[in-house]
Amino acid sequence: MDGDQSLSDSFTGSMEAEFVVENNGRSGEVEITISFEDDEGTVVGRETHEMTMNSDEQRRETVSVDIPADASVYAVEADAA
Repeated sequence: MDGDQSLSDSFTGSMEAEFVVENNGRSGEVEITISFEDDEGTVVGRETHEMTMNSDEQRRETVSVDIPADASVYAVEADAA
């Protein structure tokens, strides 16, 4: 899963990030990475979360993340851990 989302200029502090993860491979650990970038595309923050998933499982997850003050965009990626 990959995705980019814009943040409001006044949106700082923390937020609940909600996303859907689909495991098309074997059962095991999945690492979710949420990256925050500024207006120039520079990564200004990154958070990772791990979860265990079964083969062919699809799940909606919600995690609390801290937003860096200069972040304008965030991206979510999921990879086998």
